Amino acid sequence: MSPAIPDGSLDLGLLSQLIDTVPIMLWMTGPDTRSTFVNRALLDFVGQSKEQQLEHGWRTAVHPDDVDHWMRGCVREVSPQPPCSVEYRLRRADGEYRWVLAVSLARFDLQGTFLGHVGSCIDITERRHTEAALRESETRFRQLAENAPDVVYRRSLYPSPHTEYMNPATTLITGRTPEEFYANPHLMLEALHPDSRGLFFRAMDNPESLGTPIVVQWVHRDGRIVWTEHRSVPVRDATGRVVAIEGIGRDITDRLMAQEGTRASEAQLRSLAARLESAREDERSAVSRRLHDGLGQALTGLKYELMLTIEALLAAGLKPALIDRVQSLVGVVEDATHSVRRIATELRPPALDLLGLVTAINLEAAAIRRRTGLRCRVTSPRETTRLDPPQQTAVFRVFQEALTNIVRHAHASAAQIRLREVARTFVMEIQDNGRGITQKELTDPTSIGLLGMRERVHLLGGHIEIEGRRGRGTRIMTRFALRERRATRRRVRGRPS
Repeated sequence: MSPAIPDGSLDLGLLSQLIDTVPIMLWMTGPDTRSTFVNRALLDFVGQSKEQQLEHGWRTAVHPDDVDHWMRGCVREVSPQPPCSVEYRLRRADGEYRWVLAVSLARFDLQGTFLGHVGSCIDITERRHTEAALRESETRFRQLAENAPDVVYRRSLYPSPHTEYMNPATTLITGRTPEEFYANPHLMLEALHPDSRGLFFRAMDNPESLGTPIVVQWVHRDGRIVWTEHRSVPVRDATGRVVAIEGIGRDITDRLMAQEGTRASEAQLRSLAARLESAREDERSAVSRRLHDGLGQALTGLKYELMLTIEALLAAGLKPALIDRVQSLVGVVEDATHSVRRIATELRPPALDLLGLVTAINLEAAAIRRRTGLRCRVTSPRETTRLDPPQQTAVFRVFQEALTNIVRHAHASAAQIRLREVARTFVMEIQDNGRGITQKELTDPTSIGLLGMRERVHLLGGHIEIEGRRGRGTRIMTRFALRERRATRRRVRGRPS
């Protein structure tokens, strides 16, 4: 029962003086619901005088639609019950209706006679707006989560690990409903593929690592494997303890399959390109041999026959003019012989097969210097290499293409070629002193020469780096892992100076 207050024992004047400075709105009514006391905070809020309030002023300040609600909640309860509360709209002095929370308590005297109510009001408009905005935000979030194609989840860690929320997309990915996960705390572990359980739960147990996405496999109820990429964040309480894990899981199965298909296609294309390149080199070798051994020998024989013919013509005493014409044919045949040899060498340098990579590069560098004036310095601590024939061919072709680009585009006067074997790796470094290749040129899809060098090296498992510095030249670094085989030593008959 509420504390009894003897009738007339409360000095309202003294109460008014004591509580007029309190910011909470306070009021008191008699048994007829008429106001018997209001404090200054309430009068200032509604902009009324004490007389207006005491003459049922509260009826004019309460929103018309809330009067009955206010009466039922605040001044009609005459039983000795605990304090009751009600929210209603009260007009402020500036005319704006504000939401207030009123708490009232019925008063009784010592004999149990009902004396009226005493109560308080506080402005809760901002709180209601905040709560409304929060509800709207929660509604929007829930709608977004419920309709998202990705799995949205929250897994609580206390008092024991369990799934607190999962959206409907869970069923698409796992074949189980959110309700099944709520009912079975271990279902998440059971639905994961065995290969992914350790990874997933290590991430759950180590919240500090959650910033890194992880890819796991789910076993769908129909037996399919579904790959998902998860991004999770830890949720902490006021003490900093991690109490839950929230995250999003995206189905990337189709993407992975597409990537796998692309990689397979690229592997097939590279394999085809390797076979084509090998076939091209074989054809070059065959054409080179035919030119050198067939046409070259035929031209040499023709030159010999012409020389014999000239001797016979001289013995027969023919006119010198006729003999000169025959001798000019000898010069034409000799030029043709040189051209055939040069073309045969460009198709497939004999030195590469007969003397090895190091000697072939030295001979080619000397030839380039004679033709163009570009100073080429080749350094190598070894005269042999452990590269296999296809790798040697690739390195030599890269060297040829690089030197061709230097002559055509670099405006360089010198180039240095270093060949070495370091830590079971063969390295060829080519550095010129030209203008330096630009980034635009490096990424230009029409740079067939650069593309050819990269592909040729990659086809055989090598690595190539090309970089340029403005005014400081271009550097090309080619690397091949050395395979287990004994070096084949070839006798080097000589090097160009």
